Amino acid sequence: MAKHLIFLLGNCMYLLACTTHSVSGTEPVKDSMKTFTYENIAAAYTRMPGNIILPQHIDTIYACTERHLLWFDRNGQIIDYAQFLLNTCKKAIRQSWIYPEVFQKLVLGGMPALNEEYAQVISDHDLWNLDIKLTRLAYALAHFEAKGQIEPFRWEIKPDSIDVSGWICQQFKQHRFESFESLNPDILGYGVLINALDYYSRLSKNIRFEPIQIESKLEPGIEDKRIKQIRIRLAMLLSDGAKLLLSHKPEYFDESLVDAVKDFQKNRGLKSDGTIGFRTMHFLNLSPDSVKEKIFKNLERIKWMPSVFPEDDYILVNLPDYKIKIMHGNQEIFSMNCIIGKYKNQTPVFSDTMQYLVMSPFWNIPKSIAVKEIWGHVSRDPDYLEKHHMQVFIDGQNLSEDSIDWSAFKPKDFEYRIKIRQIPGKHNSLGRIKFIFPNDHWVYLHDTNAKYLFAKEERALSHGCIRIEKPLDLAMYVLRDNPDWDTTKLLKAMDTTAPEIVHLKHKIPIFLYYLTAWGEQGQLQLRRDPYLLDQKMDSLLNVLRYARKSDDLLVVSEDMH
Repeated sequence: MAKHLIFLLGNCMYLLACTTHSVSGTEPVKDSMKTFTYENIAAAYTRMPGNIILPQHIDTIYACTERHLLWFDRNGQIIDYAQFLLNTCKKAIRQSWIYPEVFQKLVLGGMPALNEEYAQVISDHDLWNLDIKLTRLAYALAHFEAKGQIEPFRWEIKPDSIDVSGWICQQFKQHRFESFESLNPDILGYGVLINALDYYSRLSKNIRFEPIQIESKLEPGIEDKRIKQIRIRLAMLLSDGAKLLLSHKPEYFDESLVDAVKDFQKNRGLKSDGTIGFRTMHFLNLSPDSVKEKIFKNLERIKWMPSVFPEDDYILVNLPDYKIKIMHGNQEIFSMNCIIGKYKNQTPVFSDTMQYLVMSPFWNIPKSIAVKEIWGHVSRDPDYLEKHHMQVFIDGQNLSEDSIDWSAFKPKDFEYRIKIRQIPGKHNSLGRIKFIFPNDHWVYLHDTNAKYLFAKEERALSHGCIRIEKPLDLAMYVLRDNPDWDTTKLLKAMDTTAPEIVHLKHKIPIFLYYLTAWGEQGQLQLRRDPYLLDQKMDSLLNVLRYARKSDDLLVVSEDMH
């Protein structure tokens, strides 16, 4: 069972009322309650739901701060650190991941209410329990900012290991509290997403947003009342869109609107042609609430990544973007289109290290393709293998196609006895080169003999490996520090019938990940959801919503649904 226990964030709404007021009058805290013990902390948990914030996490924080009150002075006055924590809580509520009504219920828990109209003296025992709850709140906020609320699923990229208790301890030791947001990752435009989340939250509250209906493509030069609606919509969604409202003919599809549509299409991964078809309208009609949800899901996913990328070369492949980017530090060197696995043959999410290239490769056909596709073809067409430049090996022996009785075999024979491969050449499905980062999924980057597919907008078309548009460019870059391999030699090696392995002098990290929203050059990027993983996250977020109604906030995992 994955770790997915409930964690209770604590008295946020109640504590927000306890600004600088005295909590226990002017009398000093009793000597008997001068320090926290593990037993004190564990006892406080007996009245709280089970959760992933364990007593030992909180005990670690008190142990490194001499086991004194952390958020109040000896006279019960709330201190600046606590005010900072509560202001952070207010911001979290504003950003909608904490729901105020939940905390209004949570704060009760036997604690007397305090507000600006009156202050009621509470016992030292309750004061110390309140200090524990504030510490739990700090832990919960730090955990969320660093790790999120949903455990990674279908995701094999390891995030950074962040010691939340240690981070909080460090804040007290340095006598100042850094922003909890300093725990956020600094990659993939996380800050852009945070700003976009705030913007779409305001849109959701202030704008009536209704779909714009079209029956056919809208092209430049037409005059239509829907053009005015689209101008208004783009003015809201583009950073410089307000100028669209200055047109003297708002219902006319002019050049300024063409340019705006192209910018919008580019940021949505669409063909940037300036016309408005159904795919463009799909994104124009996304409601602010649905965009907020999409952003929230991807803020979670970015927290499943390393907080920073390498300082030298690495490769990024965002599957929903159908694009591969070659990076050096924070600089994009170049990019190209790619083709990923079909929905039924999904390319996995993981990271590894590119180690070598294979020029003029054989294609060793996987069992699943051999059984589900090729077996049927050769049974109907005795010349199929020859036509497709394939060889068959049975029990290690290379046999001619006409000597094989395919009806004598069963699917399990393709596991060990029967091997089929396609010989190198321009006909080869892997093209003329493949890039290997050894992994358990047998996934790699490779050339293709079906170049026309790169012109498609949605390119989930392969059996799981990633086909790349410009393999020669990538090969030249990863081999640039190897003077033996110039363009002429590469092209020659890619055009033979004898495979050749070339090891990289410097191994290159590669990340295959899945984001349908991210920030790039200050702009919000949105994409469709080819593997429906956003939908899967919906079901997990529904667990959170249900938990909020029942007073708890969860860190959920896939097996909870």
